[in-house]
Amino acid sequence: MSATLLPMSEVTPRVTVPISTPSIKQQRISAAFLALLMGYFFVVQPIRGVWDQHWLVKDGIPGMAVVTKWHWGGHNVIVYQYRVGQQVFTGQSRRSLENPKYAHVMPGEKTIVYFSSSHPWISAIDLPHIVAIPGLPVVLLAWFFLACSFITAINPKHRWAVNLSGQRRPAVARAPQPQGRNMAKDTILLLVSAMLVVVAIAAIAIGTNALFGRR
Repeated sequence: MSATLLPMSEVTPRVTVPISTPSIKQQRISAAFLALLMGYFFVVQPIRGVWDQHWLVKDGIPGMAVVTKWHWGGHNVIVYQYRVGQQVFTGQSRRSLENPKYAHVMPGEKTIVYFSSSHPWISAIDLPHIVAIPGLPVVLLAWFFLACSFITAINPKHRWAVNLSGQRRPAVARAPQPQGRNMAKDTILLLVSAMLVVVAIAAIAIGTNALFGRR
């Protein structure tokens, strides 16, 4: 049984479809949007939290509030209203972790609330004892990615830019080194980086409380 060969004209050519990659302008726009989004959640919100804690620690006084509803974000967060003089203010906070009497309040019930006597619209269910940035390690990590996003928005080809193109960057040729030396170098670099992160967290926490805490 002999095989039949197709003429060259009948052979279906293989078509290669090029994969489209984002342009430099698209990468900059995406990086700028990401930077703005992260800036709001990891810069604006922590600064606002530190500002609120500062005034609550400085001149916070107790009062009573009425729980109006559950917060849409969940996580044991409630929305409440309280009166100071002739004004009614609305706040949101987790249910009390320090006072068992108000740890399980439901909408329609009363709960203790602390508000600033000089800034009565600033309030919290539990009075903070120190001024600190919540989730500081995560915030520091987010600041690093935020800086990389800003770099990407300025120059997407920078070595510290976020790779939004989906393509591998050309590797830089280096002279071969012994495997043991590379492992020791990486271990030392990892330990030094961890120590610097711990020192940075401690310095920021102490500095924040020293600047904005009770005096």
